[in-house]
Amino acid sequence: MAVQSGAAEAVDGQLDGLAAAHMGELGFLEIGDDVHGIERNDGHQQRTGLDELPDDPRFGRNQDRTANRELLRPLLVDRLRKRTKDEWFRELLAAGVPCAPINTIDGGVALAEELGLDPVVSSGGVPGVRNPITFSGTPASYELPPPGLDEHGEEIRAWLTQD
Repeated sequence: MAVQSGAAEAVDGQLDGLAAAHMGELGFLEIGDDVHGIERNDGHQQRTGLDELPDDPRFGRNQDRTANRELLRPLLVDRLRKRTKDEWFRELLAAGVPCAPINTIDGGVALAEELGLDPVVSSGGVPGVRNPITFSGTPASYELPPPGLDEHGEEIRAWLTQD
Protein backbone atom coordinates (compact mmCIF):
# COMPACT_ATOMS: atom_id res chain seq x y z
CA MET A 1 0.00 0.00 0.00
CA ALA A 2 1.32 3.45 -0.75
CA VAL A 3 0.40 6.75 0.76
CA GLN A 4 -1.41 8.48 -2.06
CA SER A 5 -1.73 12.17 -2.68
CA GLY A 6 -5.13 13.65 -3.27
CA ALA A 7 -7.53 16.35 -2.25
CA ALA A 8 -9.67 15.67 0.77
CA GLU A 9 -10.99 17.50 3.72
CA ALA A 10 -11.60 15.83 7.05
CA VAL A 11 -14.19 17.53 9.23
CA ASP A 12 -14.71 15.95 12.64
CA GLY A 13 -13.09 12.79 11.31
CA GLN A 14 -15.42 12.56 8.31
CA LEU A 15 -14.15 12.88 4.75
CA ASP A 16 -16.14 14.51 2.02
CA GLY A 17 -17.89 12.06 -0.29
CA LEU A 18 -16.42 13.38 -3.54
CA ALA A 19 -12.86 12.87 -2.36
CA ALA A 20 -13.65 9.45 -0.91
CA ALA A 21 -15.23 8.36 -4.20
CA HIS A 22 -12.00 9.07 -6.06
CA MET A 23 -9.60 7.24 -3.75
CA GLY A 24 -7.89 3.90 -4.25
CA GLU A 25 -9.28 0.54 -3.33
CA LEU A 26 -9.11 1.09 0.44
CA GLY A 27 -10.15 4.72 0.61
CA PHE A 28 -8.85 6.90 3.42
CA LEU A 29 -7.07 5.51 6.46
CA GLU A 30 -5.91 7.18 9.64
CA ILE A 31 -2.13 7.09 9.71
CA GLY A 32 -0.30 8.29 12.78
CA ASP A 33 -1.29 11.93 13.03
CA ASP A 34 -3.34 12.33 9.86
CA VAL A 35 -5.49 10.72 7.16
CA HIS A 36 -4.15 9.21 3.94
CA GLY A 37 -5.39 7.37 0.89
CA ILE A 38 -4.05 3.89 0.35
CA GLU A 39 -3.60 1.90 -2.82
CA ARG A 40 -1.68 -1.26 -3.62
CA ASN A 41 2.03 -0.99 -4.28
CA ASP A 42 4.22 -4.07 -3.87
CA GLY A 43 7.23 -1.99 -2.79
CA HIS A 44 5.78 -1.15 0.61
CA GLN A 45 5.73 -4.39 2.57
CA GLN A 46 9.26 -4.41 3.96
CA ARG A 47 8.95 -0.77 5.02
CA THR A 48 5.60 -1.15 6.78
CA GLY A 49 6.23 -4.52 8.41
CA LEU A 50 3.24 -6.00 6.58
CA ASP A 51 5.23 -8.33 4.35
CA GLU A 52 2.88 -11.27 5.03
CA LEU A 53 -0.13 -9.61 3.40
CA PRO A 54 0.64 -10.34 -0.29
CA ASP A 55 0.89 -14.06 0.53
CA ASP A 56 -2.44 -14.07 2.36
CA PRO A 57 -5.05 -15.41 -0.09
CA ARG A 58 -7.58 -12.90 1.26
CA PHE A 59 -5.42 -9.99 0.04
CA GLY A 60 -3.24 -11.26 -2.82
CA ARG A 61 -5.26 -9.91 -5.74
CA ASN A 62 -7.22 -6.70 -6.17
CA GLN A 63 -10.57 -8.49 -6.18
CA ASP A 64 -9.54 -10.32 -2.98
CA ARG A 65 -8.60 -7.08 -1.23
CA THR A 66 -11.84 -5.50 -2.39
CA ALA A 67 -13.92 -8.45 -1.17
CA ASN A 68 -12.05 -8.46 2.17
CA ARG A 69 -11.68 -4.71 2.60
CA GLU A 70 -13.23 -4.72 6.08
CA LEU A 71 -10.68 -7.33 7.23
CA LEU A 72 -7.73 -5.52 5.66
CA ARG A 73 -8.44 -1.99 6.87
CA PRO A 74 -7.96 -2.70 10.61
CA LEU A 75 -4.66 -4.49 9.91
CA LEU A 76 -3.38 -1.50 7.98
CA VAL A 77 -4.68 1.12 10.38
CA ASP A 78 -3.16 -0.67 13.37
CA ARG A 79 0.27 -0.71 11.76
CA LEU A 80 0.15 2.70 10.12
CA ARG A 81 -0.94 4.52 13.27
CA LYS A 82 2.44 3.74 14.85
CA ARG A 83 4.17 6.57 12.99
CA THR A 84 3.34 10.08 11.87
CA LYS A 85 2.51 10.93 8.28
CA ASP A 86 5.91 12.59 7.86
CA GLU A 87 7.73 9.50 9.12
CA TRP A 88 5.81 7.24 6.70
CA PHE A 89 6.24 9.70 3.85
CA ARG A 90 10.00 9.91 4.24
CA GLU A 91 10.48 6.17 4.74
CA LEU A 92 8.32 5.15 1.78
CA LEU A 93 9.80 7.84 -0.46
CA ALA A 94 13.32 6.66 0.43
CA ALA A 95 12.26 3.13 -0.55
CA GLY A 96 11.16 4.37 -3.98
CA VAL A 97 7.43 4.08 -3.29
CA PRO A 98 5.59 6.97 -4.99
CA CYS A 99 3.72 8.69 -2.20
CA ALA A 100 2.69 11.97 -0.64
CA PRO A 101 0.56 12.95 2.32
CA ILE A 102 -2.87 14.42 1.75
CA ASN A 103 -2.42 18.04 2.71
CA THR A 104 -4.38 21.17 3.33
CA ILE A 105 -3.45 24.02 0.98
CA ASP A 106 -0.97 25.46 3.46
CA GLY A 107 0.46 21.98 4.10
CA GLY A 108 0.84 21.39 0.36
CA VAL A 109 2.58 24.73 -0.09
CA ALA A 110 4.91 23.97 2.83
CA LEU A 111 5.76 20.53 1.37
CA ALA A 112 6.38 22.02 -2.07
CA GLU A 113 8.67 24.65 -0.55
CA GLU A 114 10.53 21.95 1.39
CA LEU A 115 11.04 20.08 -1.89
CA GLY A 116 12.34 23.27 -3.54
CA LEU A 117 9.41 23.71 -5.92
CA ASP A 118 8.67 27.43 -5.33
CA PRO A 119 4.86 27.02 -5.25
CA VAL A 120 3.82 30.62 -4.57
CA VAL A 121 3.62 33.33 -7.21
CA SER A 122 2.66 36.97 -6.77
CA SER A 123 0.46 38.66 -9.30
CA GLY A 124 -0.27 42.33 -8.82
CA GLY A 125 0.92 42.02 -5.23
CA VAL A 126 -1.53 39.19 -4.50
CA PRO A 127 0.03 35.82 -3.60
CA GLY A 128 -1.34 32.73 -5.31
CA VAL A 129 -0.47 29.12 -6.05
CA ARG A 130 1.86 28.66 -9.02
CA ASN A 131 0.72 26.36 -11.81
CA PRO A 132 2.38 23.00 -11.03
CA ILE A 133 2.93 22.23 -14.72
CA THR A 134 5.80 23.90 -16.54
CA PHE A 135 6.45 24.07 -20.25
CA SER A 136 9.71 25.41 -21.63
CA GLY A 137 8.14 26.88 -24.78
CA THR A 138 4.95 28.24 -23.24
CA PRO A 139 5.47 28.99 -19.55
CA ALA A 140 2.51 30.13 -17.47
CA SER A 141 2.28 33.87 -16.99
CA TYR A 142 0.92 35.71 -14.00
CA GLU A 143 0.36 39.23 -15.31
CA LEU A 144 -2.93 40.12 -13.66
CA PRO A 145 -4.04 39.72 -10.06
CA PRO A 146 -7.18 37.69 -9.37
CA PRO A 147 -10.35 39.74 -9.85
CA GLY A 148 -12.19 41.28 -6.95
CA LEU A 149 -15.55 39.89 -5.91
CA ASP A 150 -17.98 40.40 -8.83
CA GLU A 151 -15.41 42.61 -10.58
CA HIS A 152 -16.36 41.19 -14.00
CA GLY A 153 -19.77 39.85 -13.00
CA GLU A 154 -21.81 42.10 -15.24
CA GLU A 155 -19.80 41.20 -18.36
CA ILE A 156 -19.92 37.49 -17.52
CA ARG A 157 -23.67 37.48 -16.94
CA ALA A 158 -24.18 39.37 -20.21
CA TRP A 159 -22.02 36.84 -22.06
CA LEU A 160 -23.95 33.93 -20.50
CA THR A 161 -27.32 35.32 -21.59
CA GLN A 162 -26.32 35.94 -25.22
CA ASP A 163 -28.33 34.09 -27.81
